[in-house]
Amino acid sequence: MDDQHILHMDEDDPPKEDARFTIHFQINSHEPISISDLKISEYLKFKRNDEYALQYCQNYHTDENEVIENMYRSLDDVDYTRVKIPDIDMEGKCTEGLTEIESKGIESASKATQRNIVSSNKRK
Repeated sequence: MDDQHILHMDEDDPPKEDARFTIHFQINSHEPISISDLKISEYLKFKRNDEYALQYCQNYHTDENEVIENMYRSLDDVDYTRVKIPDIDMEGKCTEGLTEIESKGIESASKATQRNIVSSNKRK
């Protein structure tokens, strides 16, 4: 191979650290957004760290006073999976437990719910 051909191969096949990635999010009922031109380290943060993704989207892709209630992530803009939202997810679990207690009474609540109530009462 001559030097010119080797140079051409380098331009078409960039080193892995120069590769760029895109990730997609849907926030509440808005149209999905794409965050592109990400280095592998940034892409992996968005992919693996729900809190990082949530904070980024809250800061750069929502109105100032908008609360993110539902957020979904996609690597291919086709299959979306839910991003865990700490306050909302915990609030939902607490509400489910309270609803179960109110509808069935503590005696017939699930064992896990009964344990949570007992441990919560001990802390008081």
